Amino acid sequence: MRKMVVFISLCVVGSAAEGAIKQLTLNDALSTALQKNFGYRKAEGNWEIAKADKTGAAGGLLPFVSASLSYGWTKRGPSSSFTQGLITIEGSDQTTTTANYNLGLDIRQSVFDGGATFSDYKAASAAEAASRETFRSERQKLIFNVKNSYFSALKARKLLEVQEDVGKRAEEQLKIAQARYDLGSASLSEVLKAKVEFANAQLSRISAQADYQVALAKLNSDIGENVNDSIELAEELGQPEAPALGFDEALLKAEKNHPDLLASQENLKAADWRVQAGRAGLYPSLSLSAGYGWNNRDFSRVASLFDRDYQWRFGFSIDYNIFDRFSTYRSLKSAQARHSNARQDYLQARSTVALEVKQAFLDLAKAKQKVEVTNQQVESAEEDLNIEQEKYNLGAATILDLLKAQENYKQAKTGQVEALFDYNMAIAGLKKSIGEE
Repeated sequence: MRKMVVFISLCVVGSAAEGAIKQLTLNDALSTALQKNFGYRKAEGNWEIAKADKTGAAGGLLPFVSASLSYGWTKRGPSSSFTQGLITIEGSDQTTTTANYNLGLDIRQSVFDGGATFSDYKAASAAEAASRETFRSERQKLIFNVKNSYFSALKARKLLEVQEDVGKRAEEQLKIAQARYDLGSASLSEVLKAKVEFANAQLSRISAQADYQVALAKLNSDIGENVNDSIELAEELGQPEAPALGFDEALLKAEKNHPDLLASQENLKAADWRVQAGRAGLYPSLSLSAGYGWNNRDFSRVASLFDRDYQWRFGFSIDYNIFDRFSTYRSLKSAQARHSNARQDYLQARSTVALEVKQAFLDLAKAKQKVEVTNQQVESAEEDLNIEQEKYNLGAATILDLLKAQENYKQAKTGQVEALFDYNMAIAGLKKSIGEE
């Protein structure tokens, strides 16, 4: 029995530990997402591939060096006599074995190939830089999305608090209406209206609670955690200071820092170098080669590596394509067309970034005004609700007047929460538009 109690206690403790609620700040959410988000990790992998391609292209500028060591062993058994016409070659009963050793070193270097190798390297360098900026873009998009999920969860929690406050007020109003009815100073209709309002408040609270749990699950999903993990947001939906930037200054920052624009710039550079590589087929190519070899049947004589049984080799090769079945023409025209497309992409990116900055500024200005207006609305609606509540308690106002004041208060509080969410996201959008995190 005692063992069973201990076992049950351990299970309870384990369940409690498993269901522990984790406090989550925005920085915690961002850090976790950057470690676990699948799309972000994939973009990082693509950048690593581009780095490897750049290293491989750089290798084309260096000489190719190879060393070889080979060994051969042959055993010849007894041979038969051979006769052809009047000539007879006697056979042999002897068995012979021979061994052969070869050492070699070869170097090949392309001296001139029309600039193809150099252009390929420069194109790979630009492509690697573009991949790096694409990685930065994915990082900033992830940060923006996590902020959106985090602030959405904060908004949902705040809206739940509004509904809970409305529910408490509705419950108090029902008690007051019931008490007045018991005293004969209120009609049954007033009690029924208060009951309906309280029931509606309960339904709204249930819906808000579900919305909050969905928002937390989405946040967990976006940062790469289990959607069933229990988390509690450690921050509030506040009103942080907005970046002190003018539009022209922000646009200048975006042109220097926005990863999408920088990626399109690098892609345009890469396309330009590929055009240069395409022209290389119009020129001849020159390559040099040199090598050394040693051969002997006795490996112990390797000490005479440079004295006997060796050979030096040197050569050059000049190649020129007289007719390559339009291969060079096709490569050059394709590269030129891709360069034209890359330029259009760059111009489109500039326009898109400028629009994004403009939109971010307008959103922030609108969000600031909404916060100011909704703060005033809440203050006014709360004062009006308190007045109507007092008037109703004194019998100077109907329950309809009070319910209307309560609805106006709820709408004002809801609008205030929405405005704070829009304001925080507008700041995040402005930072993203200028290439900052």
